[in-house]
Amino acid sequence: MNKYSSDDILVLRADANTQIGTGHVMRCLALAAAWENPKKVFFVTAQATEAFKKRIQDAGYNFVDLEAPHPALPDLALMREILKQDHAYVVLDGYHFDTEYQEIIRKLAGRCLIIDDYNHLNRYITDVLLNQNIGSSDLNYNCNPGCKLLLGAKNALLRPEFLEILNKRLRIIKNEAKNILITMGGADNSNLTLDVLKNLEKSKQTFEIRVILGPSNPHIKSISEFTASSKHHYTILQNVNNMLEQMLWADLAVSAGGSTCWELCYTGLPFLVASVAENQDQLVKTLADRKIAIKWKEAKEIPDLITSLSDNPELRQDMSHKGQALIDGLGVYRAISALRGEEGHLLPATLQYCKQLWPIGNDQRARAMSVMPIPKDFESFEKWFENKVLEKDQPLFFLETPTKEVIGYVSFEKFSQTQEPTLTLCLAQQWRGKGLGILLLQYGCQAFFRTVKSAKSLDALLPANSGSVYSLFVKKGFEKVDTIKCGDNEVYVMRLTRDRLI
Repeated sequence: MNKYSSDDILVLRADANTQIGTGHVMRCLALAAAWENPKKVFFVTAQATEAFKKRIQDAGYNFVDLEAPHPALPDLALMREILKQDHAYVVLDGYHFDTEYQEIIRKLAGRCLIIDDYNHLNRYITDVLLNQNIGSSDLNYNCNPGCKLLLGAKNALLRPEFLEILNKRLRIIKNEAKNILITMGGADNSNLTLDVLKNLEKSKQTFEIRVILGPSNPHIKSISEFTASSKHHYTILQNVNNMLEQMLWADLAVSAGGSTCWELCYTGLPFLVASVAENQDQLVKTLADRKIAIKWKEAKEIPDLITSLSDNPELRQDMSHKGQALIDGLGVYRAISALRGEEGHLLPATLQYCKQLWPIGNDQRARAMSVMPIPKDFESFEKWFENKVLEKDQPLFFLETPTKEVIGYVSFEKFSQTQEPTLTLCLAQQWRGKGLGILLLQYGCQAFFRTVKSAKSLDALLPANSGSVYSLFVKKGFEKVDTIKCGDNEVYVMRLTRDRLI
């Protein structure tokens, strides 16, 4: 089990330009935001635009400009220099990082995570391999022994702004769609955006349209000139940092088949999608086959597709529900947990997990061991749960296996007698006796102090006759600070201070 420290550095090796777009670095931005200390995050990027450099530096991260990407020699030479620092975690996102490069980086780094899209190499050498695409679990990856695979859309890496609506994703579908979002990727080298806009002129309806251009898009002049005389009402936006706001404004979207698709699904925005690169083909096909999105091949199809979708709120509602069901928003937490080498994924609870967690807390043994009250009937538990997931200072986390099975949960709330934040730990019956209670306790305490940065200590209440459970808490740094009465029962007040966190 690896001990994670806030002094550990995260090195994100990904490139962005007009040829390859910005998708690789945008995924890495999601991981950077989840790292505890932004000053310990390093983006190593070749030939990046000034706009992208500014975005990285404005977020508080370190930007390292690389002269030329692998297989050019400066790439590995610079990475060797950076990775001389102790406790470095590395993320590689790019198709040019071949097996030889991966093997060298893995030897230099503490742990390594590779983000892939379509199993293009004969062999991968890494600690963790992540492919967030639908159907990726069917790919036969050839990896080194011990490599952990994170496959499927549940592992989608969403940028931090999208996590702000983790438990507020209700989308109201209007009878008629009037607001359209156009987003064709970060670079759009072939200016497909302009082709889409020209064809939208053939639409019988008039729309409010926002066009999103990435920082690497060189076509803003031609697009602005065209939209100036359009029948539609256009707003042209480049290098936006509020993509969530744009998606919440829109009634439907026209998109390329990159990582933006996951954000569209997550926000429940119905969309038309096209593949603009080979690595997008399977994703676009699967989204269309599952009726999550509508596929288009040529821009001339768009006016009729927009009209039919705009006039069909039932279809848009169905697409919205299917998209949101695909992604729970916790992919970035799974990725960071796996990169740290944790033996399970401790994730912030979201509303969709309420029904799965209720039986765990409602178990007879769990209730007997808990001094803090746990609502018994589902209606009461649901109200309690809704309040918990919306509170930042009294969070609730659950532990899942790599196969997405829920092991148990840990919650935090103030105890009336001490007014101190107090932990409640509940382990599912089928997972007891497997050494997972200590894992849930350790990860839960670490997550609490990471989340509630003002907290100096954390309490737990244990029945005086708790035996081995008492020993478990002592092993993880808790000390008995008091003995109190709760009803007829004698209870130990156990306390863990931040400096004793294990």
